[in-house]
Amino acid sequence: MEHETAFCHAIQQHGISLFRSVTRDLVNITFDPSVDPQEQMRDFPLGPDESWFHAIHDPHQVYVCIRGPIMEAKQAAWLLKHEVVWAYVDAPKNEGGHLPRSGSL
Repeated sequence: MEHETAFCHAIQQHGISLFRSVTRDLVNITFDPSVDPQEQMRDFPLGPDESWFHAIHDPHQVYVCIRGPIMEAKQAAWLLKHEVVWAYVDAPKNEGGHLPRSGSL
């Protein structure tokens, strides 16, 4: 991968001690400014090897790294319950029969 050279250099410079290259689909979630994203994300149903992190450019946004191109039903239900705006980031074209790639709930 193109970033592995940079990571290898950072390891040599003792900037990081270990890295693992993982490919995941990325979902951007935007919360209403009146709610705390950290608090809201406490009950997001992450699967094994899935994670989320705050967006550095907007305190009301987070990113979720999911295992596959299709969100699990319980994750989609969470989005509906929390009334957020969401979108897949740099996702391939949506194939018929799958959940929509973005939504405003």
